[in-house]
Amino acid sequence: MSRRYITLAVVLIAGASHLAGAVEAENYLAKARQLVASNQPEAALIEYANAVQQEPDNAEVRLQLGLLELALGNGAAAEKELAIVADSLPAQETAVPLAQARLLAGRPAAIADADAASSLAAIGDLTELTSEQRATLMGIHGQALLALDHREDASQLFEAALAQNASEVYALLGQAMLARRDSGPDETALTLARLRDIHPEFAPAWSYSGDIERERKDFSAAAAAYSKALALQPNRFSDRLHLALTHLALKDYTGAANDAQALEALRPRGAGAALIRGLIAFQQGGFAAAQVQFDAALAADRDYLPAILYAGLTAAAIGNNEQARAQLLRFTAAGPDHPVALVALAAVLGAQGDIGAARATLERALAADPANPAALDLLGRVEIAAGHPEDASVAFARLVEQDPNSALAQLKLGAALAADGQAVPAGEALTRSLQLPSSADLDPAVRIRVLLSTGQADAALAAADTLTKEQPNAAAFLTLGQVYQARRELDQAQGAYARALKLEPANPAVQQAQGRLMLARGDAASAEPLLRQVVKAQPDNLGAAILWAESLARLGRIAPAVAALEAAARAHPQAWQPRLLLARHYRSRGNPAEALTLVSALGQTSADNPLLVEEQGLDQLTGGDAAKAQETMELLVKLAPASGRARYRLAQARMALGAADQARDDLEEALRLEPKLVEAQVVLARLALAGNDLERATQLVNSLLTAQSTNPDVLALSGALAMRRGDAKAAITAYEAAMARQPAGGLAVALAMARLSAGDTAAGLAGLQTWVEAHPDDHSARLSLGNLAMVARNTRLAKTQFQTLIKNGAGTPTAHANLAQILIGEKDLNGALINAQRAVELAPQEAQLRDTVGLILLFRKDYPNALSAFNQGLALAPQDPGLHYHKAVALESLDQRAQALAALNAALDSGREFAESKDAQALRTRLSGDAEPAAPTSQRP
Repeated sequence: MSRRYITLAVVLIAGASHLAGAVEAENYLAKARQLVASNQPEAALIEYANAVQQEPDNAEVRLQLGLLELALGNGAAAEKELAIVADSLPAQETAVPLAQARLLAGRPAAIADADAASSLAAIGDLTELTSEQRATLMGIHGQALLALDHREDASQLFEAALAQNASEVYALLGQAMLARRDSGPDETALTLARLRDIHPEFAPAWSYSGDIERERKDFSAAAAAYSKALALQPNRFSDRLHLALTHLALKDYTGAANDAQALEALRPRGAGAALIRGLIAFQQGGFAAAQVQFDAALAADRDYLPAILYAGLTAAAIGNNEQARAQLLRFTAAGPDHPVALVALAAVLGAQGDIGAARATLERALAADPANPAALDLLGRVEIAAGHPEDASVAFARLVEQDPNSALAQLKLGAALAADGQAVPAGEALTRSLQLPSSADLDPAVRIRVLLSTGQADAALAAADTLTKEQPNAAAFLTLGQVYQARRELDQAQGAYARALKLEPANPAVQQAQGRLMLARGDAASAEPLLRQVVKAQPDNLGAAILWAESLARLGRIAPAVAALEAAARAHPQAWQPRLLLARHYRSRGNPAEALTLVSALGQTSADNPLLVEEQGLDQLTGGDAAKAQETMELLVKLAPASGRARYRLAQARMALGAADQARDDLEEALRLEPKLVEAQVVLARLALAGNDLERATQLVNSLLTAQSTNPDVLALSGALAMRRGDAKAAITAYEAAMARQPAGGLAVALAMARLSAGDTAAGLAGLQTWVEAHPDDHSARLSLGNLAMVARNTRLAKTQFQTLIKNGAGTPTAHANLAQILIGEKDLNGALINAQRAVELAPQEAQLRDTVGLILLFRKDYPNALSAFNQGLALAPQDPGLHYHKAVALESLDQRAQALAALNAALDSGREFAESKDAQALRTRLSGDAEPAAPTSQRP
């Protein structure tokens, strides 16, 4: 038997020839040889490893360990041991097995440099090798160059190997692999069968045979081939993974689960086992469980493309379109022509309403494969959604060309033609769909969904109604309810679900659909018990658990809702959905730090999932760390470069840092990516208003009103624009409409200001007072009420608001300062001084607050302290003419007439207008003569 097959017998024979060393090491070696002889190679590995530990410099012991690792298919482990001894043992012992190990480990570049000539020269230098060993090395080098896509050089090496040894197995296999492109899989399968007859124990031949049989869709033959390869080399990871995929194709879920267990044993920290478990759940419709496994695979290897693909597909299946979009974009960036990924990405883009991007993605898929039926099918549906039934008809006609006997394709073509108003050809296509033999295979529910997706809601309803008559079961009434719900006929949908529940009261799918409908109707009280039953019957149903938590939250039962989400998070430790909802809850309750901790605990998943990255950024922004939030939102943009919302979030962070220009650029880019993104339009319009760009603000507001005429934010923005134009009545109308849809303190304040501007002071104050009384903790609205009451000279109302704020611990500098002004008017100078000084403590950099303190002291005739307060104010605002004037009054009162005159000159010669300029001029005239001093007339609120 040739040594190059690396069989267990070779290890046993070689081990008997050279080993020597310490007694304990010899004992381990003796045990190892016995275990190999009794066909217990895994146990033998342990004994060989023990021997190496006893004698780490014993090259012969390492050689035996490396040979056994290779025999079992552990390429990387074998390479490690063989590389250590390669320089200390003859090439005749190590050259071939080391090359085999590197090939098995997937490291072709470590075997061959670049071309056949270099490989032949390197092999020729190994003069001690036998002719057969040289031929084997040539075959292995050829395999390495083939893996590096150097086909011509690989072919030269295969020919050279076979010239020395006509049965050289690596060369024969390599030629079969080269011929695959020209001869096709069927001919290659025959070639491989002949090769296996010559070399029945050559595992790579069985492995490649499995690949070819999978290509031929003969999955039973593929499973047999991979199983044979693994019988020869049990630890070949790639063969175990391919066997698992083959078992999945055969729907042998038990076999696939066993394969996953074996993969985990081979690589405990690898992504392969989680991938297979995720695929098992995915194929069985357990998308929540599948998502958990794919997330686990990505936690092990964030760049593992199969896990990225299926994480995207699973997210799409459960409706997480943002996550699906992000993952599929990542995958298509690495494999842009992958048909499944491109079609799935297009489906997500279409679901998000980004029809242009969906169409462009499908065009990429069809450029790679013009006959791709999935791409043609989706293109037709995308064109229907875009309102282009004529283009949809073209796509479905191409689909029919690919498979003229497909009843489903004919059905879709007929629906598209009907939507385009082509009644005659539509009738012909629909008639053909019913006449074809394949019409018997049409699932009624599929037919109904197709009709719905092509805009044929009436036809879908008729078909669903017929289905309930022909098959009056719960599934049929569930389908009918879904059709009604899609048509927004919610009463009828509820009736259909009720009939389904009457037939099967404990059907979780119907209960969940009914619960979702109740939530859509705002009836959380009816939804909650239904969803609770689903969760009880299906504890692993993550979607139901989340819906149940939502129903509890809407009922105001926040603690049970949080508990439900926490239970879902415990039941699905890798699931991010419940953690995201919990984080949003914590942030909304003013605890962004806890929210950030919760999301960050997901590790790498939280760095790869755009929704989680967005939440982290919002947590940081809410927590006051705008700089960190900007870094996080920049990562979000990298993860989702085509997402307008991501750019919008970055703009939010930049605005928090005061970078308005950069924020404006981000918002413009957000709208370029997603022209209908309302939030970005609203903020951009606000920036335009702030920058007095009324033309741009008007353009944005008009666009928003056209698309979102009832959106409270849009209505509020419309009111702000009207106020800027001086049209208070239009502003009142807009603010009232916004308040009717979504009452808020900010809107109540804006409405009050508009009413005051329109001259209706009583209504303005009364409306805002009503809001504050109903929302006593809305301190911002109460402060605004006090300020507006002061403007309206209703000092009694204003005083009450400021005193209430201070009493409740919400006294701002403005509240204290304005209360001080009111108390000045009431001659309560002590109370005024206390509040003015408190305002200064709260805002020591505000010059006007120190001015107020100075004025009160001036009124109290405490001229030295008044002068000190004015000087402190001028240190903060040296150009303020009013402060200079007040300083002059204090100086004159202290009989410092020359200094007072200098202060007056500073006030009056500054060229800046101020309210007391006439009084200041009069004082300067008096100081130039000999008139009596006069107190300042301003109270400077």
